[in-house]
Order: sequence, then structure tokens, then C-alpha cells
Amino acid sequence: MKTILLHLQDDYTWKFQAKVVSASRDNLVLDRTAFYPTGGHQACDLGRIVRGAEVIGRVIDVTKTGPVVNHKIDLISGSLAEGDDVECEIDWERRYCHMRLHTAQHIFSKCFLAKFEIDTWRSDLSVETGLIVLDVPVTTSQVVVAESETNEVIQRGLEVHRVMRGDRAFVCIGEFSQDECAGTHVRDTSEIGVFKVYRIDEKKVYYQVGGRAIDVAFRMANCSLEADKLLGLDGFQQIPGKLSHIMGEFAAQQRTINELQERTTQLQVEKALATSQQAEGIEVLSLDLSHLHSKTAKRVISSLHEEGRVILCIADNNSELVKISPAHLTSVVILP
Repeated sequence: MKTILLHLQDDYTWKFQAKVVSASRDNLVLDRTAFYPTGGHQACDLGRIVRGAEVIGRVIDVTKTGPVVNHKIDLISGSLAEGDDVECEIDWERRYCHMRLHTAQHIFSKCFLAKFEIDTWRSDLSVETGLIVLDVPVTTSQVVVAESETNEVIQRGLEVHRVMRGDRAFVCIGEFSQDECAGTHVRDTSEIGVFKVYRIDEKKVYYQVGGRAIDVAFRMANCSLEADKLLGLDGFQQIPGKLSHIMGEFAAQQRTINELQERTTQLQVEKALATSQQAEGIEVLSLDLSHLHSKTAKRVISSLHEEGRVILCIADNNSELVKISPAHLTSVVILP
């Protein structure tokens, strides 16, 4: 049995009738469905199953196994059995959000590939956000250029349509692009509205569209104004340069701290070795680490161990044992 996929005929179908093929307490298989199943890194549709005026259950997950679409349901009332006729309603706000995010992703990916020869490895689409993962880490300037070109394409109002070649679906955005894709899309790029990237994490680009993109842009602008004020600058344009300077100073300070920690470790190791005594063939070192940070103390013990000593640390004040290696014991470090 093969489930007929109505969204491949019309992405705007949000209400439809179907016949139950099989039903259990929490799973439903229909002869036809417009619910998009999770796949292609796009989240599934949600919605409800009704019969007349009665809400039978909520569709809380949709998956596809081979040619069959499974609807996980939260049964509210009544029951369902093979042969029942039901009416299904998709959460249209969620579906339409996915459609806009998905078409926008196709445009952005195409712009990035054409401009910088960097392809998209994968994308993840959900109601919360859109995520595009590129093949390699990208720069802010590259993303800004691709974002601008994406918005230019969106504003052209290009027709978006699907072409079926056997069981394979291809989405065409005017003459701009054609990609194999069975996901849901808008009919016209102008429906996407504004496209806005709000976070870049190496290869990952997070974005929003439409009203949510405008909200993101306002929040980013407000954060820029607040940062401008806190940093005492004469305009938000100076923020990147100032932050770069601060990060440079921080990195230099961190290097100094690391050098001091290494020197402290070396001095403590030398101090411990100077106390070396033999007791029945075992080397005993007396070492006071109480004034050191726990990480520095562990580095000291590790350094002694790396010099060929197998260490058993003993603390006579019930403090934490830093390292225990009793096998083939050659040295004992006594912590006060």
C-alpha cells in the first residue's frame, strides 16, 4: 500500500478527507494525506483528525516508512477503525512558516554557491528557526553579500512550482534555480517577505523570514545601540572594531596567565623534587599545594608523573586525592 502525498500536488492543501487504512491507539495510516512527514531536514506538519463536529485526535508526529505515511495521534475521543472516513486539518501557520523558510533556504544556498562557490551541506527547518549548514566555515562579509542577494531575488516575485519526474520531485524558482526536493514551498518568492540572518557559527547560518525576520532585525539593532552605549562609542559601526580590540587584549591576557601557570607548575615540581627522600626503596616527596588552584595542583602532580614516577598521592587532612596510581609504586607525594 502506498500513501498518496497530497502536498506534492498542492502545498496549500491544509484540509482534506481520507479513508483510514489502519489504526491503533496512537498511530494512523490513511489512504491519502497532506501532512508532510519529517524528512529532508524539514520538520513534519501537525494538526488534527475530525469526524463531523467531533475532534478525534491531534496529530503530534508524522513519519514515512517506505511508501507509507504514519500519523502519530493523541486520541481525544471516540475511536478509529479501518474503512472510516475522516477529515484532517493541518496547522496552517506551522505549515506556511515551513514553506517560506524552505523556499528562502533554496534561494540563499543558490546565491552562496553562485557567488562564493560554497555549497550547502544540509539545512534544518522548524517553526523556531531556519538553519543552513555550508560545506566550509564562512565569513560575516560573505553572509552579508548572500543575504542581500537573497532579498533581491525574493523581491522579484518569482513563480515557484514543482515538476514531477516519475517519483522524483523538483522545485523550480523561476529561471533562478531548479533542485530536487519533496519539501513544501510557497508559490511566489514575494510571500517569503524579508530574509534575515541573525547568527553565524562557522559553517552554520541561522535565519528567519517575514515578520519574525523583522523582529530579529529590530532586536539586533537595539542590541547594537546598547552595546554602542556600554562601549562608549560614537556609532554602532565602531562596535566590530572595538570588540576585536577587546578580544585581542583578552587573548593576550590569557596567554600571560597560561605562561604564569606553567611557571608556577615548574617551580612547584622543582620544590617537590628538592624534598626527595628514600624510605624502604620508595621515593617520598613532601608538597604543599593548599595555596594553589585545584587545576594548578593537578598539573603539578601530572608533571611529576610524566617524569617517569608512578604517583600515589596521600592527603592527611581529608582533602581530595589528586591522583592515585598504586601499581609499580616508585614515589609517594604527601600533601599537608
